[in-house]
Amino acid sequence: MASSRLVHTIFEFITIVAIVNGNLIKFDGQCPFDDMKPLSIDAAEILGGAPLTMTTIAETTPLSGANRTDTTEILEFIKPDIVKVTLICRSKETGQCGKFFLLMRPSHQSGIYKGLYQVAPKTNFAKFKAAFLSFDPVTMKSVGLACHNLPNSKFQIEIVVLSAYTSVYDEATQEEVNKVLKFNNLEFVIPYVKGIEQNNEC
Repeated sequence: MASSRLVHTIFEFITIVAIVNGNLIKFDGQCPFDDMKPLSIDAAEILGGAPLTMTTIAETTPLSGANRTDTTEILEFIKPDIVKVTLICRSKETGQCGKFFLLMRPSHQSGIYKGLYQVAPKTNFAKFKAAFLSFDPVTMKSVGLACHNLPNSKFQIEIVVLSAYTSVYDEATQEEVNKVLKFNNLEFVIPYVKGIEQNNEC
């Protein structure tokens, strides 16, 4: 019994490591919120008062490649000013699906959200700030950002490209995303934003 529990624990650890290494990119310095021009729209304008399921069609990944696939996000209000984001994705290494969460609420800065980010299933939450850099209500595509500062003057940043209607990160969308990132002085992140494979729903 003890040995099977140990095997299960090791398997869970491998799954967590495989997923957590997927999309957080580390840089020197501090989160670049002062250089950004985030949308000032409220999350309610995107959600329309009901849960919204969106496919992650692209996200930041190490240049060596993404460790996860089949990623979706469910955005919903759990209180008038708190947005809960449920992330569901598959580890490429293990083939297993995992679920983890973000909690966001508006900060005193227009367009900036503060909250808690569970960087992998069954891990502790980390403080972070987030922003919607773009949102098109016609195509239902959005570019989002999450960032948190680390010790020793480093930060981790994540860019996600979401869509309610498509799972394909086509050339036109790539150009749009690159323009959004350049407009927000985030050119340094462009090489790390890659399309996400969508093969099987979790």
